[in-house]
Amino acid sequence: MSHVKILLKKDINALIEKCLKEAKVIAPIKTTYGDIIFSPVTSPSEIVLDHGFENSIIPPKELFLPQEETLFTYRRYENNYKLEPSILDEQRRIIFGIRSCDISAILFLDRFFTSHIEDIYYLKKRENTTLISLGCNEPQDTCFCICADCGPFLTYGFDLQFIDLEDRYFVEIGTPKGEKIIKNNKNLFKDVSVEDVKIKQEIVESTKNKFKTARAYFSKTIRKLAEEEVDKNIWEELGQRCFSCGGCSYVCPTCSCFDVMDLLRSTDEYNRIRTWDSCMFAGFTKEASGHNPRLEKMDRVYRRYYHKLSYQYIEKNEAHGCVGCGRCIMTCLGHINMPMVVERIRRS
Repeated sequence: MSHVKILLKKDINALIEKCLKEAKVIAPIKTTYGDIIFSPVTSPSEIVLDHGFENSIIPPKELFLPQEETLFTYRRYENNYKLEPSILDEQRRIIFGIRSCDISAILFLDRFFTSHIEDIYYLKKRENTTLISLGCNEPQDTCFCICADCGPFLTYGFDLQFIDLEDRYFVEIGTPKGEKIIKNNKNLFKDVSVEDVKIKQEIVESTKNKFKTARAYFSKTIRKLAEEEVDKNIWEELGQRCFSCGGCSYVCPTCSCFDVMDLLRSTDEYNRIRTWDSCMFAGFTKEASGHNPRLEKMDRVYRRYYHKLSYQYIEKNEAHGCVGCGRCIMTCLGHINMPMVVERIRRS
C-alpha cells in the first residue's frame, strides 16, 4: 500500500488514548536511570518521543521472544505424566515508536520462526501485534543501519511509519493493520500536501549524510567469509579480546539462540522453559559426550560472524544477520563490534 496521511503532533495523545482503549500499547519510556526501554504504558504522558532518536539498549525482540518463557507444564501422577500447554498470548498489542532497524530485525526473526517448524509461541504474539515505526531523522553516533539497508526509513515491513516533519508526522500506511488504525481515527488524520511530500523527501535524503560511525561495507567481508579467505590470526586477536559475556547476543535484535530446560516448581510439577542463550558461551556447543567443537573463544567469535555474514547463511535467511542498530558497539567490553570486525576483515 502506498497511502499516506498527516498527523499533527498536537493530536498524537488523542491517537494513543484511542489505541489504549483497543489494545495494550507498548512504547519507549525513560527509566529512573535515564535508559530508554520498551514497556506497556497506561497514558500518553509516559511515552518518550523527544529523546534525540536514541534507541533502547534492549531490543524489542523480547516482546516476541521473551528472555524466559514457559512452553508447557507437566505433572507426575504415580507412574504417569500429564502435560498442560501454556496459554498462548492472544492479547492485541500496538508497539509505538519502534525503529526501522528493529522492524528489519523482526522481519528476520519472522523467517527464522517460520522456517521448517512454525513456532506458535512467537507467531501468536506476532500475529496480534501492530508495528508503528518512527523513522530516524537524527541517527546516533553508533548507528549504521544505512549500510545494512535497514533504515533510517523503510519502504516495507511496518504497519504504519511515522516520519517527523517538526510540527507533524508524515504517516505511511504499510498493511491492512495500519489502514485499520487510520480508519478508526479518521478525524485525526489529514490529507498530505505537495509541500509535505517535498519536505519528507528532503529529510530522507539529508539524513543519509548524518551517519558518523565508520560505514560497514559488507560485500567484501561477505565474500572473504564465504571463500574462507580470512586470516586465522584475526580470529585469534578477536578471541583474546572477547570476555565470553554474551552481551553481544543479548542486545542483538536478530539473535535467536535459546536453550530449553526444566524447572522444578514443586515435588511433582515442572515447567519446560525457553531462555535466551549465546553462541559466545563456552558450553553452547558442548556435546553429551563432553566434546566441544568450539571450546576456544576464537572459534566462537569466528562462528558468530560467519553466521551473521557468510553468503551461505545470507542465502538461507534471505538477508545478512545485521541491521546496523549499533547495540554491539555500545555493549561489548572488548570493543568487538560489527563495523570494527567488517573493516578488520575487509582491510586484511
